[in-house]
Amino acid sequence: VESDWDETREFSFDFLRNQVPEEKWDVDSLIKLCDSIKPTVQDFGKEMITRRFREEDGELYLTKLSQHPTREMQFFVTHFLAQHAADSPSIILKLEHFFQTALSAVHTARVSKSKVQQFLLAEGMKDVEVASMSHKLFHHYAATCAIEDNAICISSLAKLEGQYGHLKKQLTIFEPKQWRVS
Repeated sequence: VESDWDETREFSFDFLRNQVPEEKWDVDSLIKLCDSIKPTVQDFGKEMITRRFREEDGELYLTKLSQHPTREMQFFVTHFLAQHAADSPSIILKLEHFFQTALSAVHTARVSKSKVQQFLLAEGMKDVEVASMSHKLFHHYAATCAIEDNAICISSLAKLEGQYGHLKKQLTIFEPKQWRVS
């Protein structure tokens, strides 16, 4: 599959897709396909994970693929968040680096970033440790130049600080000044 020749790669994809029985595939083999530097091989890896997916392997896919540096793979990982990390603080806390990477995307990966923001807020409202991590992440990214991101981070900080009084207050609310026109 790593061949420089398109025909050889396509033959390999077809062979692996149709000739290798499902029981021969393991999580590590499928993840190795996604770890390729070639986008066509990564796409094939995502296809095979989707086709050969077993529920009991979801957490492994989530934790291993979350380390991948490309935005495309980060987007793919967001599909596993709700199903395999929700209500699991220990898993969520392991994914902090993934969340940092996804949130730091500048002018790219809008859908991934939005999914991560929603997930962090929802899970932070359920668990104090996740709330602390989410609060730290939202505070760090609140200063972003993108108005949409800034507003979401500030709103999320306010909700988390309202839910958990022990979180260090990062927001100061000022009453608007009254201006009189003479």
